[in-house]
Amino acid sequence: MGFYEEFSKYYDLIFQAKKPQLDFIKKRTPKKGKILDVAAGTGNHALALGEEGYDLRAVEYDETMLEELEEKLEKRNIEKRNLEKENLDVIARRGDMKEIRSYYPENFFDTLYCIGNSLVHLTTVEEIEQFLEGAYAVLKTEGTLIIQIINYDRILDRAIKELPTIINDRNPELKAEFIRKYEKMEASNLLDFHTRLTIEQRGEKKVFENHTPLLPIRHQELKDLFEQAGFRNIESYSNFMEEDYDPQGQPLIMTGKKL
Repeated sequence: MGFYEEFSKYYDLIFQAKKPQLDFIKKRTPKKGKILDVAAGTGNHALALGEEGYDLRAVEYDETMLEELEEKLEKRNIEKRNLEKENLDVIARRGDMKEIRSYYPENFFDTLYCIGNSLVHLTTVEEIEQFLEGAYAVLKTEGTLIIQIINYDRILDRAIKELPTIINDRNPELKAEFIRKYEKMEASNLLDFHTRLTIEQRGEKKVFENHTPLLPIRHQELKDLFEQAGFRNIESYSNFMEEDYDPQGQPLIMTGKKL
């Protein structure tokens, strides 16, 4: 069984939809607006926004993640039907983030977001250009693109090898620890992203490890690519509370408008 097939089972222990993230997205989206979640994982953000009345589409490449998303969506809709309420307006599909313009009409979405450091899984600048051009195409005029990645200026300038460990021990019977390390790949501008997920459940310990190449794109280069794709009013933040971008901060959130 592959890493992501196992990881999908425990994804929600590590990555939850947090209020600042949701508020950030909602602030930039009209009420009941159309939103596209790219690299949606198991759908925590898409489902939370769907619960608030937004019209959601979600794209996820990994089949097991998508299955988890669809199972959660069906469970919520069954609960709503039992209460004689309408289903969530959430539609998910498997897809490649580089190909979004082939999945959806042009000028269709009010907001498109890609968070959780997913963008840098595209390992060439050309692939990122293709994604940004697709995002621009499917957004409406006045639509907003939201990208969140790790701040690679900080990683590269300070030669940082490891991110803070994520620990979820709220349930004493099911504990999760997620370790994330970086190593420069030889003869390449990529980083080897080494992850180690440890699950302790009822006295039994499971460990899952994975290596993924990432493209450590810097703040200015990403901003230039936004502009090249046609985005304007580009803003950068250090967190979802909208604090100004700090070159030494850990996250980077960038937004751009289609005008």
